[in-house]
Amino acid sequence: MSNRPTAVIADDSQTFLMYFSTLLNRMNFEVLPVRTGEEAYDLARVVNPGLIALDVMMPRQSGLETLKKIRGDSLLAKTPVVMISGSMQYAEDCFAIGCCDFLTKPIELRKLHDALQSCQPKQENKRRHLRAPFNRKLSFCVEGKRVNSFAVSLSEGGIYLRTVNPPPVGTRVEVDIPLGERESMVLCGDVIYTKELLKGRFSIPPGMAIRFDACKPEMRKRLHDEVVQLLVGDILDEQQEVFLQKN
Repeated sequence: MSNRPTAVIADDSQTFLMYFSTLLNRMNFEVLPVRTGEEAYDLARVVNPGLIALDVMMPRQSGLETLKKIRGDSLLAKTPVVMISGSMQYAEDCFAIGCCDFLTKPIELRKLHDALQSCQPKQENKRRHLRAPFNRKLSFCVEGKRVNSFAVSLSEGGIYLRTVNPPPVGTRVEVDIPLGERESMVLCGDVIYTKELLKGRFSIPPGMAIRFDACKPEMRKRLHDEVVQLLVGDILDEQQEVFLQKN
């Protein structure tokens, strides 16, 4: 069983649904895409999602009408809803009904990240930095001993490494991070979280989260660019009509 939050998303564009679902999946959501507002409402009543995203203009039942039904339903009334449109024309109406945020197409990655954070009801679930899956082999050094490992995810502020026997929280670690095809970056940081193999559900692999020290602006930008590339690089190259953009 996954502990990732579920997102129900509705848009009458199948292409947009494909790209947006792919991106949200990489941003740690279990995504359930549908084509109409009616489907979104009915599905949300069954799965009780952590997030609903609705296109404003859909046939038969618009996103505005669906949002009204959601806010009038005792089961879904407090579910965070992000509204999406090609313009800001309906933003005021959507906020008046009770959406938690409003995005315009093409979706900007940073604004999407900010919207997802604003919709998180619990402070501990919020993430300051963009994060992306990062399945790459690397090495880290602890107390002079170098260990080979695989990364699980990378953010602008830290990294999660898979390892059976993680060092204790507070341990100083130096990580050699491969970026792109030939680049690498050595960053230092502290272990801030560990997950043992036989501790709780296997929702994430055993390992450790490392928070990087403050680094030079050019290094921080390189990390940011890598995370963005991991999240949307292939989508930007593939999409014919611009649905998503990195800035």
